[in-house]
Amino acid sequence: MRPEWMVGAAGVLVVLVAIVWRQVYRNRVRSQVDRALRDADPARRRAAVGVATEQGLRTYARVLAARIEAETDPRVRAALVDGVLRNAWEPADRPSILRLRLWAHEERQREETSAALPYRRPTPPLGLPRHRAPAAARFPAVAGGHA
Repeated sequence: MRPEWMVGAAGVLVVLVAIVWRQVYRNRVRSQVDRALRDADPARRRAAVGVATEQGLRTYARVLAARIEAETDPRVRAALVDGVLRNAWEPADRPSILRLRLWAHEERQREETSAALPYRRPTPPLGLPRHRAPAAARFPAVAGGHA
């Protein structure tokens, strides 16, 4: 055998080992993030959302999209909205990314709309008298004899 061929074969082998190692490492990280997204502790889920969205939506889009219906904690949902909207530069070339983006925009719109609604004092049900403060409480100057 020629030494040049041996060096070339060793180089190809090193590249193949590196590719396999990287894939195994990525799968391990994905499974850790996936487990953290399903953890019982909301703080851990929120941290996992942060890690996943910092990595980019493409890698975790399917897992994050599954969290939309399953997530009940408002802080985790808010972190998910912020993370998805922060990655607006990524192309929405996958259905899961598009679903995340649409959901995040709807959630943000809902938050802004509910924050903009004016406060209305609830009215008592019909047939019940309204509570009225005594005249002394409504007009303190009159109650004290000072006109």
